[in-house]
Amino acid sequence: MFHEDDASGFIYGMYGYTLHLDKYYTRIEFRQLVMSGFDWVERKLTNRNSCYNMFRVSPIIFYRLHDLLVEKYSFRSTTKCSSIEASFRNVS
Repeated sequence: MFHEDDASGFIYGMYGYTLHLDKYYTRIEFRQLVMSGFDWVERKLTNRNSCYNMFRVSPIIFYRLHDLLVEKYSFRSTTKCSSIEASFRNVS
């Protein structure tokens, strides 16, 4: 029969073992991007339901927010990120 000290020792031991397994044996390859961030945002904006589920705004409101950011706050595209893609980062 296990005593309470033996049972808690066993539980802590198994917990340590599962942490070890999770850290060293569940390595999977890095995910390869199928599309760029801009392409992903544009794809979400083409479908009203998908856009609302992801950004919680309609595509029309998203574009209005983008235009407001560009006009009032000098929001600009860079070589690494378009202003549309950056707008998504501000919405979410």
